[in-house]
Amino acid sequence: MPEGDTIHKVALALRPHVAGVPIRALRLPHGDVPMAAGTRGVAVKARGKHLIVTFGAPGAPPRVLRTHLGMNGSWHRYRPGERWRKSPSDTPHVAIHTDDWVLVCFQPAQCVLYQHPGDLERDPAIADLGPDLLGPGLDLDVVLARARVARNAARAVAEVLLDQRVAAGVGNVYKSEVLFLERVDPWAPVGAIPDLVIRAVYARAAALLAANVHDGARVTAPERAPFGHRLPPGLRHWVYRRAGHPCPRCRAPIAGRPQGPQVRMTYWCPSCQAPLVARPSPPTGS
Repeated sequence: MPEGDTIHKVALALRPHVAGVPIRALRLPHGDVPMAAGTRGVAVKARGKHLIVTFGAPGAPPRVLRTHLGMNGSWHRYRPGERWRKSPSDTPHVAIHTDDWVLVCFQPAQCVLYQHPGDLERDPAIADLGPDLLGPGLDLDVVLARARVARNAARAVAEVLLDQRVAAGVGNVYKSEVLFLERVDPWAPVGAIPDLVIRAVYARAAALLAANVHDGARVTAPERAPFGHRLPPGLRHWVYRRAGHPCPRCRAPIAGRPQGPQVRMTYWCPSCQAPLVARPSPPTGS
């Protein structure tokens, strides 16, 4: 599933071809959407793992399109008349047509067109999101408070990192990488982790996400490890998908195991990320 940096990259790529541009047609998986005369793209934004495209027409309230790629979705850009990589007749898709481009999202997991921006903000898919880790003015106090709600106290920190209600943007790659860098046991209950560590985990996640809002492959490990060991050539991640390989910090074997209700793989170093022995932090406000 694409992570927050991917959706921000998509927004950056689409924005010049949609914002301020006349929209000739809009097709959703269930069919074509009537477009009022003079309709233009207004804005293209990312909210966590959601792409938000706003359209406006003279004398009408803006309409808002929200897509979520899920596990199989992807955005493509074609010239009018250019052959698509997938058959439009066989593949559910969204298509935004302008004079110069056809912008296509194949197989979106979610696709909703709202008749007013307020309808978007009231949708639980957006209303329940935590702060976007790539959004402006990130407030780690808000993230910490959301992590500390009662339902999270006994949950494993790796599962809470994937919970977009706490903070939006972290996916399976960043989950494992951030916890490794901060030396946190993925199975540690959030209630046993000090506030300072929770803040550090989310701050690290925000920094890694921001470092990857660019063209090219996602990289969470630099060319040279800061741990005194040389990494294999071309290595992009510290522990993600490296089960059985030596830890770049201590050389112990990296472990990998499914975790949580979604059965997502977690990778970690059992030596560097030893289980915590700590008392639960007091509830917020006590």
